[in-house]
Amino acid sequence: MLAFIRKISKTWVVKILFFGLLIVSFGLWGITDYLNPNTNRDNVVATIDGKDISLDQFKPYYENQKQQLQMGQFGPEMAKNINLAQLVMDQYIARAVVEKRVHELKLTPDNKILAQLIKKDKAFSNSDGTFSAEKFRQLLTMNNLTEAQLLKSVGDQVTQGWLYESATPQFFTAPNLAKLLNDSRFTQYAMEYGVIKAKNLPTPAKPTPDDLKQFYQKHAEQYRTPQYRSGGMVRISVADISKKLIITPADVEKYYNDNPDQFNRPRTISFDQLLFDDEAQAKQASDKAQKTALDKLGMGKYTKLEKITADQAQFAELGDEFTKLKKGEISTPKKTNFGWVMIKIKDIDEGGKNSLASVKGDIENRLKTERAIDELNQIAKKLEKNGDIQGQELADQYGVKYQLIPLTDRTGKTTDGKQYEGFKDEIFNILYQLKAGASDILNERDAVVVLRVNEIKESAIPTQEMIADKVASDWLAQKYVDILEEKSKLWANEVANGAKLEKIIKDNGGQYKTIAKIQYQDVLQEKTKIEGINPHFAFKTMKNKDNKAVYTQFIIQGDSAIITNLTPLNEKPADNSIYLQNVMAKAVSQEFQQGYIDALKKHFKVVVKPNVLERVY
Repeated sequence: MLAFIRKISKTWVVKILFFGLLIVSFGLWGITDYLNPNTNRDNVVATIDGKDISLDQFKPYYENQKQQLQMGQFGPEMAKNINLAQLVMDQYIARAVVEKRVHELKLTPDNKILAQLIKKDKAFSNSDGTFSAEKFRQLLTMNNLTEAQLLKSVGDQVTQGWLYESATPQFFTAPNLAKLLNDSRFTQYAMEYGVIKAKNLPTPAKPTPDDLKQFYQKHAEQYRTPQYRSGGMVRISVADISKKLIITPADVEKYYNDNPDQFNRPRTISFDQLLFDDEAQAKQASDKAQKTALDKLGMGKYTKLEKITADQAQFAELGDEFTKLKKGEISTPKKTNFGWVMIKIKDIDEGGKNSLASVKGDIENRLKTERAIDELNQIAKKLEKNGDIQGQELADQYGVKYQLIPLTDRTGKTTDGKQYEGFKDEIFNILYQLKAGASDILNERDAVVVLRVNEIKESAIPTQEMIADKVASDWLAQKYVDILEEKSKLWANEVANGAKLEKIIKDNGGQYKTIAKIQYQDVLQEKTKIEGINPHFAFKTMKNKDNKAVYTQFIIQGDSAIITNLTPLNEKPADNSIYLQNVMAKAVSQEFQQGYIDALKKHFKVVVKPNVLERVY
């Protein structure tokens, strides 16, 4: 049922600005400030590193996140049904333990480095790619931030990235590795790299039936089909119901008489205005304005304003004169916060009560909307009471389409592997929480979507005979990977003994490229230019004949071997071997990040008390 916030920016610095520092910046949010060692034990909802979080401390955070997720309308029962408190608590703890780990390791990036990152962000660039100080100041002003606050926020993002990128398989690492990680990003390298396709290598021998059988048995789990669900849905909007409603003249008249204040019209004035920088200009214009329209004077800044009330803030400074002027009259110049102002009255509406005839259409629309919303609420209440609503009946009742959902997995793929065109994540979130034959609703701003699960086809592993062609194809693909891995070891040794990478790549029908100078942080972007390949980096440190550090990578991706040499160009490059052996791949995986959070929970001895957490509802 959750509607998640979508991307609003292509650059990560702007994401910090628009999503709000209170959400993405641990340092500015200061979530560990909520940890209190002196909390009443009966009111403790969680403990982190020996410090307590009380229910009173957690509840404002819970309500804030509930509002951020646009779930403020959820009642306690609905929030409880989707276990919302536990979801928010998981998020709360994840933020707290990451922030504590950053502080524990004393990870503090250099402000000069952070300034470089900001200056490279496209959000602050001119059309020629250079840094725009003006755009930078504008974005800070728009978001009510100081330069120091933005640097702090960007620094928090960097240090959190360091935690993931520098972590070992055991999830923890030496504190000094953070600096090593940062140094390597700004080291200049000479780069040569290429891709060798498996199809250019000798074709493996044809597999025997036993080869295929053993391969299938070893990899049977990867052929497991996902769970599929079919169902139906109908979307009923306020507009759909309104079309069916009839508002009688008596209904309109009653509403008009019962709500007299809604139809009172204030006194308004329409006028021309001239704005001047100084009094002398204003008086000169005042003399000419008796014979010439203000928009024809060619003096001051002209504005035409319609139906302005006397109490509006921008004109309150004009005082009583503004309200006493008659149609056609011109005011004397008057000094305001905006400069010297002179006006000429074009029209005056004395106000009063709108007639029933003039507001009849508005009242009808208002009544239809109110009654349609009530009817939508009745549909929701009926579903909560009965547990099932027939979507087809609703569709027929309101003259809307009932949409059948074919057997589809959680990602929107149908049984034939095609993407279901009507897939929406929030809809399938609900479908995959229901039992067969059960219904639920998705609340939208001006509509409800009634969903029903018709059939659930459970996950299963097909027999080898059912997927014989697939097994044979996968066996061949794996065989190519095995060959590439074996070859890569030989190629790595050849490179270590002085062989030219260019020759190895070209002799095996691969593509070869060189770059004279590149920063490590730009290497990944450059690698994507070879046939869209985006490899993980797991470098092995070697020494070449000139006794310089050379970082050589041989990895397999799909049916290709990706080979890279990086030679540092700095006079005394940092020893990056530890970092380069452990690096980037772990940071991109959601599973890895969750594993790291779980490790931090153990490290900081996190305990959550579900019985107390229940009381947040």
